Amino acid sequence: MTPIGVVSTIPADPPGTGTAAQSFEMRGNNALEVSVKASVGSGDVVALRWFGDLAKWLPWKPDRPLSPDVAKNSGYASGVYLFGVLSRAHFLLWNTVGAGLTLSEAYAESADYRFVY
Repeated sequence: MTPIGVVSTIPADPPGTGTAAQSFEMRGNNALEVSVKASVGSGDVVALRWFGDLAKWLPWKPDRPLSPDVAKNSGYASGVYLFGVLSRAHFLLWNTVGAGLTLSEAYAESADYRFVY
């Protein structure tokens, strides 16, 4: 897995610059796998996706946050976000509670999930 940037506010900077310097770039797959570890506190972590045509980061599936808690599962939380195959996309993680949660690890992976119907 590859480190992914964690921000405490939604940045205005485009991927790879300023506060979005550690954005994760995904190419050609249909799933974003994310794993985080809390070292202090608990709270929600929401994926942010860059929409180039709007020139802004927007919460991606905010109804499905990761909820790491230092008192549970040794602080680990993980999740998968599925979507149609993307040619290219950029993601960050947004710590929605700020100082109430400190992450010591944050990783992402691009995956190709195959479905059998």
